Amino acid sequence: MRIGVIIPSANTVAEGELREIFSSAVGLHFTRLALNGSSTEDLEQMTDGLESAISLLADAKVDIIIFHCTAVSTFSDQMEISLQDRAKNISKSIPFITTATAMVHMLKQLQVQRIALVTPYIEEITRREITYLSARNISVLSHHSDGIASPHQMAAVTSEYWAEKIVQHASPALDGYLLSCNGIRSLNELEALEARLGKPVITSNTALAHYCFSELESTDVSCCIAQKINLPKSLLSIN
Repeated sequence: MRIGVIIPSANTVAEGELREIFSSAVGLHFTRLALNGSSTEDLEQMTDGLESAISLLADAKVDIIIFHCTAVSTFSDQMEISLQDRAKNISKSIPFITTATAMVHMLKQLQVQRIALVTPYIEEITRREITYLSARNISVLSHHSDGIASPHQMAAVTSEYWAEKIVQHASPALDGYLLSCNGIRSLNELEALEARLGKPVITSNTALAHYCFSELESTDVSCCIAQKINLPKSLLSIN
């Protein structure tokens, strides 16, 4: 399997986490689009080079292309539709999804409807994500925005910090937790978090991987999952 991933130019986390999740049997091919901030203009301008990025990944004969930026793909329904339509105009034969699509897919596969949402974002971005999720029948019962605008500052925060933020929102009323943004570190905390909370803890990066695994035949999944780390149960729950 070959996976093509479009990530923000300033993202220094997603590539490493995805390479920890997938085994060497999976070809991960990355390209980048300019994004180094959190303003509305920054997010909208990231899509300017979408067609070129898709064409470059198509040259690598990938099996799927993922636009992997949570803040942009949950910006609005119109943004999601625009990304899908533009992708189809460039490459009709290669499936194209966004981080937003993958997150909603994983939440629904795991029957997680009521969540706590934790993000590194400024409040404006988190509010847009809540609106996006609500339109897809995902109820955000509580949330935390850390107020970070810089991708490099997001990457500098420890995974332990985000784990503690999730724990602070623990509630029996929740079906699960969403730690949103592919540019924050969290993978090495997820297994312990799920064991502690007894609920799925989903991230932007595990949602991408879960979607790709769900597209494989069941006999192929085990050979595509890395064995060197302990992955969360939610990621390995493939229907």
